[in-house]
Amino acid sequence: MTERYLEDFAVGQTFSFGCSRIDEERIKSFAAEFDPQPFHLDPTAAQHSIFRALPRAVGISLPSPCVFWLKAS
Repeated sequence: MTERYLEDFAVGQTFSFGCSRIDEERIKSFAAEFDPQPFHLDPTAAQHSIFRALPRAVGISLPSPCVFWLKAS
């Protein structure tokens, strides 16, 4: 992969690295280990939270673009 610096990127430039599906079981297993909040583990608790549905912990979402980037390089 070519080494790039901030000035090598243009405003509005986009990259496509594929897609990934994170299902409910993956959300729950990650949350059970790293972020055991009731609204991450229990759909009923999630409905009564500000999220109104089972939210993903940021720790499961944030690394996804990094994984795609590493696979592409």
